[in-house]
Amino acid sequence: MDDQDLAASSTRAEIFDDLLAAREMLDDVSNDLVEAVWVGGSFVTGVLDPDDIDCTFVINGPAFKALPSNRKRSHVMDFNKRGWLRGKTGLRVESYILIREPVANPFQGGGIHPDAINYVSVRGAWDDWWMRVRTNPDKTSAPVVEDAEPKRGYLEVSWK
Repeated sequence: MDDQDLAASSTRAEIFDDLLAAREMLDDVSNDLVEAVWVGGSFVTGVLDPDDIDCTFVINGPAFKALPSNRKRSHVMDFNKRGWLRGKTGLRVESYILIREPVANPFQGGGIHPDAINYVSVRGAWDDWWMRVRTNPDKTSAPVVEDAEPKRGYLEVSWK
């Protein structure tokens, strides 16, 4: 936010504060949940005034499973619903959830270990998703195969 080219932004500081508020909401469920956040979308580009911040909260799997109720787990998973956070709270955060599962060795016999398939598939899908650049500026348009080539990175922020 100190970048001279972005200093004139009328939205970035507030959107970043919204991200911190979303993080606090997850911390209110359990301080052990959020390990990192992957930030992508227009907020990590040169767009002067992005509309929101797109992110995937990386959640500690054992801490998530240890939550004392289904209601708390369900609340965490609400963050994985497109548009939920903004609709519910007004925060300009498009959030998603990745439950990180500790796996000693994800490989087995030249492939993926059966115990790791779901987790590494979801993690890989998010990695792939955040490296794309949308060719259609209409955010409501469906993804197209032309956007599938990796063209950028994303920002990973570690919270621990």
